[in-house]
Amino acid sequence: LNRILTSRYEEEVAIETLLSILHSFQNRFNLLTTEEREEHIQSILHQLLFNHHLELTQELGPPSRIGKVSQGIEVAILQNFLQEQGYEVPLTENFDKETAQAIRLFQKNQGLPENGMVDGKTREQINQMLNN
Repeated sequence: LNRILTSRYEEEVAIETLLSILHSFQNRFNLLTTEEREEHIQSILHQLLFNHHLELTQELGPPSRIGKVSQGIEVAILQNFLQEQGYEVPLTENFDKETAQAIRLFQKNQGLPENGMVDGKTREQINQMLNN
């Protein structure tokens, strides 16, 4: 678990470092980027990160649910997985309404209890699919 968490932390730091370098370069040479270009750059960085198909290790849910992770890299991994499975969910790194709806539909399609959160059974199913 420590190895996985360390690896995830290092990947998050790498993404933040790359974005910081990019912004410094843009500022130094007075280059402006459009919001669309910025989103495209972040999308590419996310794709680089998600090619590793990291597993989920925590229970995820909306911010109103105590004890559930509602933002960060695990939520982004989840959202990326859902997109790959054909669900319409934005990559926001926040467990928002769209993510909960997509999870509920995923749970229904997989024959899992439909609670709109990533609990143990849902996480196990997602990890199994990530590893295939």
